[in-house]
Amino acid sequence: MPSRPVTLAIVALWLVATGWLIYRDLWEKAGQPPPFTLDLADEVGGRAAVWQVSQDGALAGFARVVVRRAPGRLFELAGEFRPDNFPSAGLMVKNLSSIYRVTPRGEMRGLSCSIGLILPSGVRQDVELEGRLEDGRFVPVVRRDGVVQEVPAAEAMEVGQVLNVLQPPHKVAGLYEGRTWRVALFDPRDLAGALGAGLARVPLRPAEAKVTADVLPEERREVACWRIDYREGDAVTVRTWVRVSDAVVLQQEVRHGGTEVVMQRKRLP
Repeated sequence: MPSRPVTLAIVALWLVATGWLIYRDLWEKAGQPPPFTLDLADEVGGRAAVWQVSQDGALAGFARVVVRRAPGRLFELAGEFRPDNFPSAGLMVKNLSSIYRVTPRGEMRGLSCSIGLILPSGVRQDVELEGRLEDGRFVPVVRRDGVVQEVPAAEAMEVGQVLNVLQPPHKVAGLYEGRTWRVALFDPRDLAGALGAGLARVPLRPAEAKVTADVLPEERREVACWRIDYREGDAVTVRTWVRVSDAVVLQQEVRHGGTEVVMQRKRLP
């Protein structure tokens, strides 16, 4: 049996190690956004998550999101949505594609988005946005009709993450009751309104995210979920439902511009 001093030293080391783990897993994460969670099986198998998209209760179509490798030891979460009927700001959205670029640890490095619009005149216009995170700030470049514009973001706040509200993440791990963080919300439909204003700024919207335990009704049963509420001022404009058992995102709801968009995962891993 170890002597008393050795026993005390072992206990002290154990307390230090336990304290470090608690700090790393809880305190250090306070105020920081959770990483995008990747599954190697998703990347190797090339499986796609399929999302049913509804707007104001009417089916708008289906979106697909896949995980794939990218240059520079990064991964891409690539989404594609070709709606049947998806009006926005007096325009008609014909296609929407977006890509998150993240590290193997799930840290965001960039976001790109392409949206095809039919103007009231019947003319089609395509707008592309490419943005990267630099020192906690989002630096965007916009291409419109083949012309590149370096457009500042609408908010100069420091962010650890930009959330495309029309592309739900695959998984969100590390959630617990009461966890909060700041995030910049990006809705590709806002580009339509920005076009009319001369696209002086890329429309990012600051929000506060907070996690609450809840249940999501699904096919005659209730699924235990973490519910992430994204609040802009006094209003919750985005809500994400994450299954507790495996951190898989099941549903995302977006209320903005007088409409409600609901995205429901239809093909579960």
